[in-house]
Amino acid sequence: MSVTRVNDAWKAGLGDWFRQTFDGFGRALSDCPDSLWEESLWHSTKPWPAGASLGAERPELERPQLFSAFWFVAWHAIDVTHYDLEGQAKPAWAPPQPFSVAGDRSAIERRYYLPLRVITRSELQDYVADTRRKAEATIASLTDEDVGRPVPVGHRYAGIPYASLLLMCLTHSRDHLAQLEMFLGQRGIGRA
Repeated sequence: MSVTRVNDAWKAGLGDWFRQTFDGFGRALSDCPDSLWEESLWHSTKPWPAGASLGAERPELERPQLFSAFWFVAWHAIDVTHYDLEGQAKPAWAPPQPFSVAGDRSAIERRYYLPLRVITRSELQDYVADTRRKAEATIASLTDEDVGRPVPVGHRYAGIPYASLLLMCLTHSRDHLAQLEMFLGQRGIGRA
């Protein structure tokens, strides 16, 4: 059996990549004009969960586009990052306020974990800051046992080493950041 070792160079590299990612989210959230906040990045064909209250005021055919709205893609990426950093099973994890799953949510909303409303820029910026702090603390405290431990049953990636989950988490967030940056860039907004 091989022994996994966490060295300072690996932790520093992982920390740098997460930092760059959170900086990118900060820029994208700041750069996105209000007129594009609820604009879809792509046409979504995902079926809308029956009973979900998010977008209830919209026509049924428009509701799936919320899955690809700028704010939703950003929220999803940060929310999944926050969850994966803990590497815990879903029932043991809860996001910070105002993103917590309220007890009065329908079973559909808990299953799909949809926000009850459009998340504001300020709320998302706070969530990015909170998740950045969580990533910094997580990486700083990583031990040999942490990186080698299997992700627990109940997590969608149960059984893989936590080190692999961290790398998948980083890749996932950077993929969504690239989508946000491309969307803004196509409209002449953001980095030159």
